[in-house]
Amino acid sequence: MNTFFKSSLAIAIVSATLATAPAFADDQPMTLATINQAKVSLTDAINRAEQATKATAISAEFEQGYMSNQYEIKLISANGIELERYINTQTGEVTAPTFADNDYDREDQQIVAALNSGKVQTLVAAIKQTEAEFNSKVYDIELDMHHGKIGYEAKGLTANGRYLETRF
Repeated sequence: MNTFFKSSLAIAIVSATLATAPAFADDQPMTLATINQAKVSLTDAINRAEQATKATAISAEFEQGYMSNQYEIKLISANGIELERYINTQTGEVTAPTFADNDYDREDQQIVAALNSGKVQTLVAAIKQTEAEFNSKVYDIELDMHHGKIGYEAKGLTANGRYLETRF
C-alpha cells in the first residue's frame, strides 16, 4: 500500500468519524444524578412543549449532551401533523420547530382518535403512573403502535439506579 493511499484512508476514517459524531451522547448511560441535575422535570418540559405548540405530546426523551442536556419532545396536532421541540433542562427554554411531518397516516389517525377519546392517557399521566408504580424516574417514553395496539413504552431508573423498561 503506498503512502498516499494510507494517508488518504486515514483522513477519510477521521473525517467520517467526525462527520458522524453525535451532538448528543445517546450512548452515555443514564444515571439518577444526571436526571436529578435537571431544574426542569420531564413532565414540565412536556407541558411547556404542549403549550408552545397547542399539540399533544406522544414521546419525550432526556438527551445527554457533551455541553448541556435537553429534552426532545415529539407532539402531534389535532390534524395529525407531527412536531418536535427541544427543551433546555436547566432553563426550560423551548426551541423553534426542528421537524414537522405532514404525512398523516393511519397510525397517526388511530393515535389522535385514541387521545381525543380518552382511551389512552396523556404522556404526563403515563409518566406519573410509571414513576409511582415502579418508584422510578422516567427518562424516555413513547406512545406508539406495537403489534396493532396503541400503548406506551417507558424507560427509567429505579430509586436504587437499576434500569427499567416497561410497555403498557
